Amino acid sequence: KLNLSAAGRYEAYSDVGDTANPKFGARWEPLAGLAFRASYGRSFRAPFFDELVGGANSRVQTIRLNDPASPTGQTPVILLLGFDPELGPEKATSWTAGIDVEPRVLPGAKLSLTWFDIRYRDRIASANSFLQTFFARRVVYGDLITDRPDAATVAAYYADPTFSNTIGIPQAQIAAIVDVRTRNLSRSTVRGLDFDLSYSHRIGEGSVSLSFGGSRLFTLDNRLTAGAPANNVVGTLGSPAKLRLRGRTGFNAGVFDGGLAINYTDDYRNLS
Repeated sequence: KLNLSAAGRYEAYSDVGDTANPKFGARWEPLAGLAFRASYGRSFRAPFFDELVGGANSRVQTIRLNDPASPTGQTPVILLLGFDPELGPEKATSWTAGIDVEPRVLPGAKLSLTWFDIRYRDRIASANSFLQTFFARRVVYGDLITDRPDAATVAAYYADPTFSNTIGIPQAQIAAIVDVRTRNLSRSTVRGLDFDLSYSHRIGEGSVSLSFGGSRLFTLDNRLTAGAPANNVVGTLGSPAKLRLRGRTGFNAGVFDGGLAINYTDDYRNLS
């Protein structure tokens, strides 16, 4: 059996224009209990209202960031937080490929595997989670750092109504301006595999069930600007873990329904 599907979505925005995005899917069952499936689609997300207000949700503050090139190990900077006033919509192209198996020799058993690939353009995000690694990884974050700003620029930020200097850094000590406002990333690619294995079996008037599944992320490459290299952040602090697993066993009989579940999340690396 072969099933084909097609869908489309059209949207018109007063500020970011019109967009039309299709989605196609296919599912082929060459044998009973065996199916192959695939999908392709494009998507569009306009900035939310609170992301469009720009300076109204922005603030400026001083901070000391880890810096291996500094004699003290830290560098005092001005930090720009909030939303980029030039924030625009994000777009994505995604596809999936998967297989479903329900073997006749083992009724009640099912295996599903799904590979996914999502490629964002102008993804709306911030690099704030990796702030303390900026100076150590200038090849990735260098475009967000303005070194040796002139005195007039520093003075203007110190006079900003949203400015905060709780750690008391004098203007003359500011060595850089670091911009971690939410912005449109140049590119972002996500690749991974979802899997699920389940089994259920009748026992008298009840049934027992077992399931095991999870998700494995292989790639989450963020290219912050057009000139920056891809930066795979999977498994680092502030980003999704490489591996998530879940298992469950359950039993029901009449009015009784009980189960035991366990979840596992892989560890993270702190790059600071």
